[in-house]
Amino acid sequence: MLRDVDDAALLRKACKGQEAAFSELYARYQRRIHQYAARMCGSAADDVVQETFLAILKADGYDPSKGTVAGYLFGIARHQSFGVSGSKPFPLSTWSMLALSR
Repeated sequence: MLRDVDDAALLRKACKGQEAAFSELYARYQRRIHQYAARMCGSAADDVVQETFLAILKADGYDPSKGTVAGYLFGIARHQSFGVSGSKPFPLSTWSMLALSR
């Protein structure tokens, strides 16, 4: 059963075209990514979710040494949200300066 498989293994299997792995990954993250996207870009959240999960099928960019699957998916969703809303993310240095100023 795929419920016992860790996220990284599921992502690797999904990228290789295994539908069951993709479905399990979707079931684990769809709701949370939708909630995140709704806060980022409102009514376009459905599009962001769709584009996020399509992106993982198109690319093999996940590196487990750089973070979790959740972080990878939310990063994709963040970039998709900015694409849908037409705005651009703050540069990292801006976020760092804001954090340091508190």
